[in-house]
Parts: sequence; structure tokens; C-alpha cells
Amino acid sequence: LTWVGYDDNSVVNLRGARAALPIWVDFMKRTVGDSRQEFPPPPSVVLVKIDPETGMVWTKHCPQEAFAPFVEGAEPDRRCPLHSQAPVPGRTTQVRY
Repeated sequence: LTWVGYDDNSVVNLRGARAALPIWVDFMKRTVGDSRQEFPPPPSVVLVKIDPETGMVWTKHCPQEAFAPFVEGAEPDRRCPLHSQAPVPGRTTQVRY
């Protein structure tokens, strides 16, 4: 987390992209290095296809899809109730890195 501002909450007149983002990018380049290199996640992290609107497991009726990382065992286990014909409980297929 990068924060830029005054201790008394005075106006800085800079948006995050102009103030905090350059600091964060510099820090990450020095810490991680080249942004093109692989950054292996822990083995306990799984990717789950979700509906970004609800955060629940994606169904073929959802208008959008996204993959989100979760710690295995903490991923959503209910299908999207907004876009499914009949919600079906149960885990989805997970993708390991």
C-alpha cells in the first residue's frame, strides 16, 4: 500500500496515478525485478472462474467471466444466482498455476 498526503489531511492536488503509483511501480521494480518474469504463486492458490458482478462461480448464463485467485478451501462454492436458470451448489473446476 502506498499513501501520499499530509498528516493533517490537507489537499495534495494529486491523484493516485500521479502521486502514489510511481512510488509503487519503482518499489515493485526494485523488489521483484523485470515485470515479465514469472512470479510463482504458492501451491495452495487456485484460480476459479467467477462472475465478476457477484463474485460467485461462473455459469454459462453469466454475461461476463473472470478468473480470480483464492486460497484453496476459501473459494466460492455457490454458482452465480443472478444468471443461472437454477442455482446448483457445489465446487467448480479449479485451475492450478
